[in-house]
Amino acid sequence: MSDPTDAAPALSGSGDQSDPTALSTAQLMREIKHLRELMESRLDQVNARFDEQALAVKVALASMQQAVGESEASVARRLEALDRLTDSKFVTHRTLLESQADKVALALAAADKAVSKAELMNETRFAAVNEFRQTLTDQASNFVNRDQFEALRASSLERIRELAARIDRGEGHSGGMQTSWTYLVGAIGAIVVIVNLVIYVVTR
Repeated sequence: MSDPTDAAPALSGSGDQSDPTALSTAQLMREIKHLRELMESRLDQVNARFDEQALAVKVALASMQQAVGESEASVARRLEALDRLTDSKFVTHRTLLESQADKVALALAAADKAVSKAELMNETRFAAVNEFRQTLTDQASNFVNRDQFEALRASSLERIRELAARIDRGEGHSGGMQTSWTYLVGAIGAIVVIVNLVIYVVTR
């Protein structure tokens, strides 16, 4: 297909008079071509800008994806560290609780042992006290009462007074003295026997 702009000069050169229609058509074609070139240039610019913006969007998306990936990795690392910390604290607390439970069990066992030992000691002490009380009761049942002791003492004193009176009367010079000393020795012996008897009964 021939270009109308190329045919326009041929037509204008064939006669003396120029064809205004041909000139107008040629100008129109030039304007259309110029407009087409302008539009193509604008389209190229738009396409270039669109490509640049698309590339920028792709770069931004890639950067966002990278940031999201790094953020997810950071969150995952933090969660993993938190899990390890939680596990460590859980193990520590469990160990501490088990240790405290063992200590409490040992303390309770020691307390039970101490209570049992105290109860045994109390029973032994109470048995010794009861035995001592029984001993005191048995001894009290064998003691000489006050009336018996007063009667024995009065009898001994009466015997001593009688012996002293005989000595004072002087029954014979030789025989009386001998008899008096005999009675005195006998009275002293009787008193010694009585005292020994009392001591024996008391300490029995």
